[in-house]
Formats: sequence, structure tokens, C-alpha cells
Amino acid sequence: MKNTGNKNSFDFIIAGGGLAGLSLAYYLSKSDLNYLNVLIIDASAKNNNDKTWCYWSEEEDDFSKICEKEWSKIGIQGRGSDLQVEEIAPYKYRKIKSEDWYKFVKNHLKSYPNFQFLQAEIEDIHFAGLGTMVETSKGKFLASQKLFDSISPFPYNKEDPDQLKQHFVGWYIESNFPAFKSEIAHLFDFRLAKGMDAEFIYFLPTNSHTALIEHTLFSGELKNKEYYEEKIKNYLLANFNLGDDDYRVLEVEEGLIPMKEVNIPQNLHQKWIKIGTSGGFVKSSTGYSFYQTQKLTKKLVQNLVNKDFDQEVNPKTKFKKWLDATFLEVMEDPTVDSNEILLQLFEKTEPSLLLKFLQGETSTTEDISVMAKVPKFIFMRA
Repeated sequence: MKNTGNKNSFDFIIAGGGLAGLSLAYYLSKSDLNYLNVLIIDASAKNNNDKTWCYWSEEEDDFSKICEKEWSKIGIQGRGSDLQVEEIAPYKYRKIKSEDWYKFVKNHLKSYPNFQFLQAEIEDIHFAGLGTMVETSKGKFLASQKLFDSISPFPYNKEDPDQLKQHFVGWYIESNFPAFKSEIAHLFDFRLAKGMDAEFIYFLPTNSHTALIEHTLFSGELKNKEYYEEKIKNYLLANFNLGDDDYRVLEVEEGLIPMKEVNIPQNLHQKWIKIGTSGGFVKSSTGYSFYQTQKLTKKLVQNLVNKDFDQEVNPKTKFKKWLDATFLEVMEDPTVDSNEILLQLFEKTEPSLLLKFLQGETSTTEDISVMAKVPKFIFMRA
């Protein structure tokens, strides 16, 4: 069904122009549905670097050419142990600045004038007749076929200390002199971890002068910003002899990711479909979102094209759901050293298999093989 001619009526409306919303628009524009009238609404112009996304993949993909940096080696370091470096072939670990990704996707969509952007605050979403109405600070807009919603809140309480969350602060810095070796992506450095909660530095050197350093915690209780930043300062001083006057902080990034397994059953018969974090696109046990979002939005569009409306928006086997939920129970257990669990997974599992596991693309047999690398009694107890 085409747009009826009403300038405030569209076939599809995408509420939220972040990762999920723009990914969906991108794959729609590359499909046989690119004739539809699509409106993308977001409060932000999405023209700054508000996030860093990283992912691993075996092959070159649509976004490889805009990656700031890619690595073929990753590093993991435990408390009181040496740096463990692993080759991750056939994978490469890739880092994308959100600013570059937004620009790439929006420039691509300029070739499709029926894909429109509206910068406005979304005030309400509700069903209206056979469509879905989006009320904004700049007027009301009707989705005659489908509304894709990435702005509705995910069902969790960030203030609840009993709900596990991944929270972090990151600095993108430039040193005054060559300080870094950029051939290794340091995914986990647990040397600063003091308690049972997973706590680590994530260090991505992009060249000899610049690097992203994030301090990350998996816990229910949040810390004040100064706590994370002090850890970052100490890391730079201890590992690179960089004092406050030896580098500039170019960008600061903060994040809070719910680590909660929630069943959000949806199929494509629905008029109002949640995507992104709202739709459970973020992998609950790891917090990874970029690759997962590309996979799910691409499949969603393929199912729309094929009119395969019975397909789930976020399909997941019962075993995968159980596995993620069990892993989260273990990570929440105050008597279990979460740092050691993560460290053992990396130390005892062949790197390419572990990365495949973290992407959620392993078979049941491979899942069991990976989980056998950690103490069985812990997971039996969970």
C-alpha cells in the first residue's frame, strides 16, 4: 500500500535514528521495499561521535571501509599474569566511530528521497485506526503499515542494585609523544579488579599517539564518574608512564547496558514493532550490539520482502535463552569471581570458537564445548 498523499502519513515510521533505526532504514533502502515512504524521527541530528562500536567478522562487509581501525590480534591479561595474545583468524576485530557510521548511512539514504528525516522530540506513540500515530514536538505522523520503535524503555530498573548492568566510562586520548603499540586490541585487562564483580580495562590503541581506554564494571551497583576516571588515569600512568600533562582527552564516552534476559515475543504481523535495545537486540550476556543489530535488521527486512510475517523479530532457541540466563545468574552470584570466569573462557577456548560463541552463532555442541571450559559446579549450582 502506497502513501495516500497525506504529507504526515508514511508507510513505515522508524522512531529513533540511532544504531537500530538507521540500520533498518539502510537495509530497507537496499531491498525491494525501497519504494516505500519511510520517516525516521530522532531528537538528535546524529552528527557527533556519541558512541564507539566494535565487532568481529570473518569477511569484509558494508561498513568495513569506514572502520577507524581493525586488529587481527586480541590481548587478555589476568591478575598476576602475563599478557596473553591470540591470533583471531579468520576474524578481524573492527572499531567504528558512530559519527563516521551515521554519516555513511545518511549519505547513502540521500539517494532515496522517499526516506525522510525529522529532528524532533517524540512525545507519544499510540494506535490510531488501522495505523500507528507518533506525536512529536513538530506534529503528528501516521505509520499506515508499520511503526518500528527503538526508543521505548527496556524493562529494567537501573537504580536497582540487584539487577546486573554493564557500565563504563571511556576516554579517547591523544598522547604528546609516541606511547602505544597498535597491533593488539586489549579486550580484557583484569589487573585492577579487586572484588568478585567483573572489572576490567578495555584498551584499543588506534596508532602510536591515540587510543580508546574504557573502564568497565559488571555489577548491580553504579559508581560515580570519578571512580572510573581515576582507574583510567592509574592505568595510563602505570602502563605508559603518562601523567595528566602527557595527553589530551579528545572525547568522553559513558554507557549503561542492562544485562537481563527478557523474552520479547514479536512477529511481523504486528503494526508496532520494537527494535534495538527496546526489542532485546543487545546480547544480554555480553552487551554486544553492533553485529547483532546488523544481523537482526537485515533478516527483518528479508522477511518483510518475502512476506514471511510469521517469523520472529528476534529469534532465539530455548537453549540459547537458557544459556544466557544461566550465565547471567553466575555473573550475579556474589560468591563467584566473575573475572576468573571470563578469564578462563579466553584462556581455555580456541579464539575463533570463542568469538563465534560470543556472537551467538555456535551450535549446541559448540556451546557445550565452550561452557565445559569453566568450573562445572558453578553452572550446575546456577
